[in-house]
Amino acid sequence: FILKTGKKKLLNLFAGLESIITGLCDEFPELFARRRPLFVLGVLIICYLGALPTCSQGGDYIVTLMSEISVSPALLLVVLIECVAVSWFYGLIESNFNTSKQ
Repeated sequence: FILKTGKKKLLNLFAGLESIITGLCDEFPELFARRRPLFVLGVLIICYLGALPTCSQGGDYIVTLMSEISVSPALLLVVLIECVAVSWFYGLIESNFNTSKQ
């Protein structure tokens, strides 16, 4: 069970990284198309260096700090983007008209 869970987490991690790498390579083909292996290596090194402090003596404190502080702004950003998307696609006037009808 533990090995299966670990494998699933690794696959999810690689899928997320691959989507970021592919998106950047597609957006900027003149920079990353010929040097994709070096770009992937750079992304992996940045991820490794970003996760390295969590393995030190203060790693538990860093993980707790990140889970307490960084979740709220990210959640607020997602909610803000959803509100903007709904008002953009649905229209603010129609939304006000439909809510005042009830």
